[in-house]
Formats: sequence, C-alpha cells, structure tokens
Amino acid sequence: MGKASRRDRAGRRKKRLVSRGNRREGGPLEPLTVGWMLSVLTALACAAGALTVTWFVRAGEGAARIALLGDLLAFAGFIIGCISLILTAVVIKVRREPPPAPVSIFAVLAGVASVVVALFWR
Repeated sequence: MGKASRRDRAGRRKKRLVSRGNRREGGPLEPLTVGWMLSVLTALACAAGALTVTWFVRAGEGAARIALLGDLLAFAGFIIGCISLILTAVVIKVRREPPPAPVSIFAVLAGVASVVVALFWR
C-alpha cells in the first residue's frame, strides 16, 4: 500500500506541474537555441576582431598578413551575422515561450553590428 500511495502522489504532482505550464520544450528547439546564441557570439567576436585588426593596421604595426586576417574576420562576421539574424527570427517564431526581450535585442544588435562592420570594412 505504501508503494501505491507514493505512485499516486507522484502522478498527482506531475499533473500539477504540467497543468501549471512548467513543461520544457525539448526536442530540436534546444539545439536550435544553442546554435542561435553561438552564432550571435561568434558574429560579435568576428566584428570585434576585424575592428581590432583595423586599429593595428592603422597604427602602422600590421603587415599584409594581419590585414588579410581582418578581411577574413569581416567576411566571416558578415556571413555569421546574417545567419544569426535569420536564426533570431526563427527562434522567436518557433519557440512556445520566446526568449527574453533583452536577449533578443542583444542578438539583433550583434547581428546588425557585424554586418555593418563588414560592409564598411576599410
């Protein structure tokens, strides 16, 4: 009898949790969200790297190889920035509970910043 009552309590507890809306999304949405955040941070890192290389080249300490690294970072920032902007729209549309507004705003600003840096590179 003790085991059955434990099961009943566990079943009632699960029903309460589900009825309160505490369900996790799971499935393919978690990897999508992780990939989205990784693309946002990578785009931001590429934009920061391209700006840093520009500063070194203008200071006169850079060579052709460093300028080539800046070109590569600007190109990667453009591509990944576009991908992160697309993923931002997909994540906001697909998830049951959208990400917090500050996170979404940061993602959009990081994506736009990396695209702008790439477009006005040099």
